[in-house]
Amino acid sequence: MKRIFRGKGKEPAESSRNPEPEAQRQRRETQEKAAEEEVRNLVTYKWKSGSLSQQPSNLREEFFRGKMNSLKDKTTGFLCEKDVPEKEFKPFGVIKKFKALGWEAALKTYDGESKRLYMEEIEDWVATLTLHVGTSPSKVKLEGWVNETKVTMSFDTLNAIAKFDSKGSNKYVYPDLEDLYFNPDKHSTWNMMLDDLFVPGADRGNLHREELKLKPKLVHLILQHNIIPRRGDKAEVRFYDVPILYAIMHGKPMVSFRYLVIYNIWLSRDSIDRKSIPHCRLITALLKKAGVISSDSVAIPKRFTPFNVKNLGVNWTYVDGDTHHVLKSGNGNQKWSVLKAGNQEDSGEEEVEEGDSTFGDAMEEDNEDDDQPAQNVGAFTAAAEAAGSSRAPRSNRPFEYDMMDLNPEWAFSGSMQDTIRNTRPAQYYHWPELTRVMFDHNTRLGASQERATKQLHDRQEMWNRAHAYAFQQEINHRYEDDRQGRMHDQWHAGQEVVPDPPVIDYTTLPPYDGSVTYPTPQIHHSAWVDPRLAQAPQQQEGGEAGAFGFGEFNDMFTSIFGPPQPRYY
Repeated sequence: MKRIFRGKGKEPAESSRNPEPEAQRQRRETQEKAAEEEVRNLVTYKWKSGSLSQQPSNLREEFFRGKMNSLKDKTTGFLCEKDVPEKEFKPFGVIKKFKALGWEAALKTYDGESKRLYMEEIEDWVATLTLHVGTSPSKVKLEGWVNETKVTMSFDTLNAIAKFDSKGSNKYVYPDLEDLYFNPDKHSTWNMMLDDLFVPGADRGNLHREELKLKPKLVHLILQHNIIPRRGDKAEVRFYDVPILYAIMHGKPMVSFRYLVIYNIWLSRDSIDRKSIPHCRLITALLKKAGVISSDSVAIPKRFTPFNVKNLGVNWTYVDGDTHHVLKSGNGNQKWSVLKAGNQEDSGEEEVEEGDSTFGDAMEEDNEDDDQPAQNVGAFTAAAEAAGSSRAPRSNRPFEYDMMDLNPEWAFSGSMQDTIRNTRPAQYYHWPELTRVMFDHNTRLGASQERATKQLHDRQEMWNRAHAYAFQQEINHRYEDDRQGRMHDQWHAGQEVVPDPPVIDYTTLPPYDGSVTYPTPQIHHSAWVDPRLAQAPQQQEGGEAGAFGFGEFNDMFTSIFGPPQPRYY
């Protein structure tokens, strides 16, 4: 067929003998327009909202690189962990907290670098990541590509680097992402965790690091670099920090660190707002183990500095005293003093003192055993400090007044804090700050008064029992005297001596005619104790028997005068 060209660059015209059908021409033109529109969309498509995993698969890598390139200083988006020197932080109990969770490996780095950061390889791997959930939470893994080599981050490959989650896989839990990352404030334990971590009266809408208690505040510094890293707003406490910080402080729930690492990396990549890559030094160690980073790889200079207790930040002050390590925060209203090793019998003993300019001093205890997770520890007020105590008693004892020591600290520590929290109504957190303080104060006074009333009742009961014992002895003695007198009279009158005559029902007897002499019936001695039946146990045990033994005298006088003292005569 001969084609006729009409002008330069024009399509050849069909022969007039075989014209293209109109329907076919329209269908062809529609298909061509749709193809051109698709090409234009791919060129101009921008990531404006939603997660990266919701975008076209062929554009995800480009979008991620564009997100990272939008930073003024791209190196700030590569979040690197810091080494936590055990020697400096062990006196403050920080190492013990992480060991209780099996997270001690999270306090170290494993890339073997001190001055180099392999940005290109790290970015290549994260940009090409895919998430494989697996059949169970412990089977989750990330797969990415570097230099045409697939590198997998899983529980097994992380354990090949270091012994993460050292307590055993069967002891760890894997929280739902909704409860852990997205809406932890909707969890039923949210207010309880805030009460435990923050000073009284802290703002619950916007959580600030300066309102944390001193020990959680120190742990939060490490958490921001090694556990849940982030690039900005480090003066704030993100909602997803709270459950992890609580777990570190109390050793439970035992969340898997490897589970956190994998989802920290994935969620940072997937978010349009998080322009960062967390755990860069752990990723570097993984890539080195996979052989995709070698001595020939190009790295940028970046100096890695470990945590230093002497240089924690502008709001921290460390004093190396002769006998104590002293750590201060803020304007000095929070202070933590720890005895140095060699200045105490047990170097594990610690003294903690926290203060708040509005609510007085708060104190915590950190002398729990290595094998026991920390318990909820309440706060002392200035009254407790005035009482001369340096530590709060353990709060794992139940709220029973007779198990508490007789000292004023009880009203400001231990299970009293649990009582106060359980008394708060649902609308408590919507009240003004002064109203909340007064409500808690009245709750404390009411519980203290109830305890004092119960103690008074118990002491009065001890006195009553002691007097009842003396009266019972008098009744028994009189019975013995009457019994001896009756038998003597029977013997003297020549009658049959009946030691224990039965009780006579006089309504069943015939009229008395004077011909029969009945023995005088016994006088009932007591409804509580039979001295004849108790005589044998008394002789065998050498002590008082019955419902009111001599031991109750000891209990009563010990409660008043204390335990027996040595004799000096």
